[in-house]
Amino acid sequence: EAVIMARTDETGQTQLVAYYVASQELRAGELRQKLGQALPSYMVPSYFIWLEQMPLTPNGKIDRKSLP
Repeated sequence: EAVIMARTDETGQTQLVAYYVASQELRAGELRQKLGQALPSYMVPSYFIWLEQMPLTPNGKIDRKSLP
């Protein structure tokens, strides 16, 4: 599972952040390299955050407000 969100940092710049669920934490460099082969560089997230499970709403959808 994976969710990509645009987040604004303290300087006001927008960065793409990827939240993903995997059986083990993967290195960000590995993920960037794989995504860079299929996506233009501006679409590759700046940050990757591994989660044990996605937070869900009572309806079973991903609760984007609960992502760190």
